[in-house]
Amino acid sequence: MMTRKITLTLVAFILFLPVFTYADDYPSGKPFQALKQQIDALKGEIDALKGELAEGFVADPRTSWGFVYVTDDICTDIAIYPNLPKGKYVASASAVISSQVWELGVVHEVHCSFKIGKVILGTQATGLLDNTYIQSTSITLPLTTGFTIDEAQDLSVCCMRSSGPAVVTSQPSTITAVRVNKLQVEEYFPPEP
Repeated sequence: MMTRKITLTLVAFILFLPVFTYADDYPSGKPFQALKQQIDALKGEIDALKGELAEGFVADPRTSWGFVYVTDDICTDIAIYPNLPKGKYVASASAVISSQVWELGVVHEVHCSFKIGKVILGTQATGLLDNTYIQSTSITLPLTTGFTIDEAQDLSVCCMRSSGPAVVTSQPSTITAVRVNKLQVEEYFPPEP
């Protein structure tokens, strides 16, 4: 009995399939037109949201394992993302700075910043390389900033040291920049104790 019921249902489906296929209600009938309009509206919303999605850009110097000398006269680029597309960004990087001295007792102050083109951004990290007791020392300076650019520009991390006898170098550094749709940058000054 069960086999007969399944067979009759299958036969009925096969016989009436052409009727539904060619009838006015399928696929151009009103229910399907309404469904198609809803799908088209959702496609439009999805296209509009694409502009609000974040995009990430990473400059990873894995092909170059050398080091960069950090000078005391100009802010030396230690990492660069060339031609970053226009947009609003949140960027982060870390500068790994080392010093080598032949005489103990040398202390260097190092300043690192993000730079857009040739303009240094206000965000800065500062650290001390203290060679008081050892000949070689290193520090890591983390950087994070938010900015907006109206045209493609180079984003770089640059560092500068105080003058003195030490050789100060930086390892190649990775820059990560995330383009966002909305960005509000606020300067924050911690309250004084």
